Amino acid sequence: MKNIQMAKKADCALLKLEGQSICLPPDDLQAMQVAAKEMLALDLVQDEEVALTQSSLNEGIPLLLRGLNIALGRLDFLEHKSFPDKLKNHYINVYIADQEAWIPLWKSQELRLKHDLPQDLVTQAQQNYAEAEKQFLDAMALMGKSDGLKTARQAFLESEKLLNTFLHLIWKDHPIQEIIQNLASLYFQALAQDPIQETTLFNLQITQNQMSSFLEAKQSEQKHEELKNVVQDVKKSTDILALALQSLSKIPQAARIYLEAAYFQIKRILRLWEKKTEDPQTILEEAIEDQKNALSLNRMIEQLPNNNPENPGLDKVLLNFQQAPLTTMHPFLKKVILMQADSFENRKDNFSNCQQKPWDEVFPLVEKGRQLAADAWNLLEKNPIMRDQVMANQEEAVRYWQEALAKLKQKMNEEKQANLKEKQPPPASSQLENALRLLQEMNQQDRRPHLEHAPVKEGLRPW
Repeated sequence: MKNIQMAKKADCALLKLEGQSICLPPDDLQAMQVAAKEMLALDLVQDEEVALTQSSLNEGIPLLLRGLNIALGRLDFLEHKSFPDKLKNHYINVYIADQEAWIPLWKSQELRLKHDLPQDLVTQAQQNYAEAEKQFLDAMALMGKSDGLKTARQAFLESEKLLNTFLHLIWKDHPIQEIIQNLASLYFQALAQDPIQETTLFNLQITQNQMSSFLEAKQSEQKHEELKNVVQDVKKSTDILALALQSLSKIPQAARIYLEAAYFQIKRILRLWEKKTEDPQTILEEAIEDQKNALSLNRMIEQLPNNNPENPGLDKVLLNFQQAPLTTMHPFLKKVILMQADSFENRKDNFSNCQQKPWDEVFPLVEKGRQLAADAWNLLEKNPIMRDQVMANQEEAVRYWQEALAKLKQKMNEEKQANLKEKQPPPASSQLENALRLLQEMNQQDRRPHLEHAPVKEGLRPW
């Protein structure tokens, strides 16, 4: 394709040299380009079919749910529109043929049950999956019968319900962290596509909707407060993903930005769920990550072709992401005070005080970064078209926080080295020197002249 484009340019340049003002590509190049596009499209279809049949359960089941959603949407179209019988039958035959294309995926997923699931879940999962597949096949058969559309709808809905139950079943014993990691992996794969495929986004959307439903049920059952926050954050990501789908056909570059933002949100959820400690260094590292994400989104928005300064969807997403580093940094000072109080309580002697270093250098840097991040947020809220100034503030906030983090790490490394030095026994050379010194002192003592005592007089009166 690239060579054909280069040949077209060369041909136009030649025609221009010959004095022709109109450049029309020759027929042979046009025919080659059409053939190349057909071959490329065929390769893409074949690659997609292979990828589908090799999908894991976590990837394949959402795709099957997507197929059922498409089928239900087409039934809505057939039931709510008036067609001549001949045209309606044509539509039905086309839709049945399209649904038959999903059968290889149904079969490949069935084969993966024993491979992907724990042994204790296999029997129940097989029964559930087999019934869902049967309902799907029954629905296709019913579509081909006269007045069978309503019954086909019921069969498709039952298949969808059984697949949802199946998905919750295979997630049941998985840690929450693993489920979110799988979702993050799907996002990573979607962002690797160029261009991004609509099917991929639909697959992500279905997976997230199912995951939200699963997490809500789990949270309702366990009354887990942290899980409640995860559910809310997943919903935010799902809303951003919906904007990506809406933008894909109109502005593909904007769809990629929304997808990147949803991915950042999922990674942030994973980070919050995995968090074990909340010390000042960790808070600072996470605030830098959040600010870098907001800066990255701002740069991508700035690079949109024919950038429209009024883009409320992207502006709102960016504003929310700029709030993230401020929220992350909020407990920083409190954590420092608690850490210092704990250190003072557990001091080794009565003369130890709270550290002056490195906080006398860290605090001003942290505060400068926080103020710049807050200024960026205020600018985005009041005047989002001032992206250059917002970007400058974001970059400076990252720089100040990175400098503060470097000073904090340096102090902690110094303390770590000092503690290791205290715990280490003196080196062998020092022990040998001490032993030689002791021997030398003993030898010198042995060589000193001994004072002789005067003999004791004997007799009746020795004095």
